Amino acid sequence: MIKTAGPLRPSFALKDEIMDTLPILLRSNSTQALLIGSGSEAAATAQVLVQAKVRVTVISYDPSEPLKRLIDQAEVTHLEKDFEDSDLEERDLVVVADLPEEETENIVARVHRRHIPINVIEHPELSSFYFSD
Repeated sequence: MIKTAGPLRPSFALKDEIMDTLPILLRSNSTQALLIGSGSEAAATAQVLVQAKVRVTVISYDPSEPLKRLIDQAEVTHLEKDFEDSDLEERDLVVVADLPEEETENIVARVHRRHIPINVIEHPELSSFYFSD
């Protein structure tokens, strides 16, 4: 279960404006993330997640060199297999990067059915959450 950092602070409230995003912070030390992808975007995102103490599992047949280093350092768990719905069990969030568009859309639909937050690096319009800068 995702835990929030605390109550909404009044400084987040915007008077007379409608927001289409919700500014929240997650306590990441208990967060389980699934990252599906293998390229430079996947590696950069995995590094950010690892630095935030998120437990990361990567699904990739051919991880990039930076991603291989994280795997070799036991910073992330690596599964060399195709994505299956069962991979979503006990996941708090999903990130998709560096995949063909058709495969990405298939994964996004399956993740949305489970109501798990998803970030699609190359297609933010398919994402239900974003990383802040």
